[in-house]
Amino acid sequence: MTADMRIAPPIRRSPLGATSEDPHVLAVTPAVELLELPFLAHLNLRVSPTDAALDAVEAAIGVRPSVTPNRRTAGPAGRGMAWLGPDEWLLVAPGDAGPLRAALDAAVQPHGGSVVDLSSHRTTLEIHGPRAREVLASGCSIDLHERAFEVAHCAQTTLARVDVVIGRIEDDGYRIYVRASFARYLADWLTDAISGR
Repeated sequence: MTADMRIAPPIRRSPLGATSEDPHVLAVTPAVELLELPFLAHLNLRVSPTDAALDAVEAAIGVRPSVTPNRRTAGPAGRGMAWLGPDEWLLVAPGDAGPLRAALDAAVQPHGGSVVDLSSHRTTLEIHGPRAREVLASGCSIDLHERAFEVAHCAQTTLARVDVVIGRIEDDGYRIYVRASFARYLADWLTDAISGR
């Protein structure tokens, strides 16, 4: 008698337990929905914001980094880039980070830039609904009112004492980029904040 020694392939799991690339519903009320958008590519881009460097990035991936502080730019195929500093951006996109990183590396190396893959270091939460801003405001010190934080704005801040990047993607919708090690705590905090709303 012989034992079957085949080993099943590992199951990929997001920080919040998703096993597919589909949005993972974490909490739903009539006024707010919280999702994890698992397995997105997260790339940190550093390059001097010269026209030549920004043109090269845009030609390579279809998204031009914003030179305006705290702005998020969107591009094709669900790609978005958040301004983090005068020479730093966070690119978030669906799919495998490898080809994007290779394209960005080739684009920015002639300009002294660098690209770091943060995909396994972060996950993305999305919160939307008519009371989403209220939920976020209960744990965030920056002003998220539409007069101060319009669609396409982004900011590095803390939410429930966790370092995050928040981007406003629509009137009642926000994306939150959080380190994987804090994702469960933040998701639980947001779920609790959502309950009863």
